Amino acid sequence: MNADNIPDSNYIHIERWMYKLDLNLSEIAILACIHGFCQDGESFFKGSVEYLQVWSNSGRSTVFSALKKLVERKLIVKKILSVNGKLYPVYYTVRSRRSYQENAERNKKIKSSSVSPKNGLESETQTEIVQKLDESSPESGPNNIALHDLKNAAGEEADSLLAARLNFISQKLQKTFGCDPYSKKFRQKLNLLFESKGFDDGRAGEFIQFVADKTRAKNPESIPALFRSLVFAEDVVADFIMRTYEPKKDENQESNSYVECPCCGEKNKLKVFNCKKCDFTFADKADSLKVLQAKQIYELSPEKKSQFESEVNEVISSFDFRKLMNPAERIRQKDMFDRVYKKYGIVVGK
Repeated sequence: MNADNIPDSNYIHIERWMYKLDLNLSEIAILACIHGFCQDGESFFKGSVEYLQVWSNSGRSTVFSALKKLVERKLIVKKILSVNGKLYPVYYTVRSRRSYQENAERNKKIKSSSVSPKNGLESETQTEIVQKLDESSPESGPNNIALHDLKNAAGEEADSLLAARLNFISQKLQKTFGCDPYSKKFRQKLNLLFESKGFDDGRAGEFIQFVADKTRAKNPESIPALFRSLVFAEDVVADFIMRTYEPKKDENQESNSYVECPCCGEKNKLKVFNCKKCDFTFADKADSLKVLQAKQIYELSPEKKSQFESEVNEVISSFDFRKLMNPAERIRQKDMFDRVYKKYGIVVGK
């Protein structure tokens, strides 16, 4: 989503309801941009601050203030995407999810009523509704940014995420064996295995270590050859899953169980991903550095916390996901993060 590559013929779609929200023109433009990328009910806006600057004709600080206001008014939702250990914000509009559900229900009713129409004929009313749904589709405008830019952005983002995952696999192999002797095709096949089993980075790393231990235990003539064979063996995958499986607790017992946030001490129900009070990610509970960082950020004053988040967002917006494969670029990005963290007295890792 390079702002410099936006054709002059492109436009954003501003709907009438947006003018009823008591927003200024810049905020409306930013809301319309985000809505255009997520109105399918599933996607997110993953563009840069510069991209929003172009469409809203605003400065960086204005864009950050607008995003903060839209989140506080619950017009948009901000999520944090983790890529190769780095955090990136993505956004979607609340209305996009609600509209998607409403349209899905309407389409379901229309389809069910058209399966067995009276007298074998489809009513004019049904036809009219279908036409209106088609006309209001995001694909109705040939120059709509949701068509031109979203496809390109989704493709670039998918490529970036895949590259980051393959890089993670390569790094894990290097840490486990001292080198990565395998081809890109092998890593892609391994990634497909992880995706099919629902393994996140943590589980994927555990599986690689599990297979590596099995390989070394057999003392083979060729470790790379045996590892390649074992890692895709169905019984080995099943063995790993069964050995690391944790039985589900009784539902009545589980409903009354809580997990305490290591950051703010708030008690949260099990199976939640983030603390309801401080938004700490429970997946990081075992990471002492991330817990300490979260505590220090939580203890910042509201003013300093807001300034800290704005500066972190500025750093993130300057990143190019496509350069994550470059070790020098990853070091540069970490240094930029570290400078902001140190400025606010937050510890950093090595």
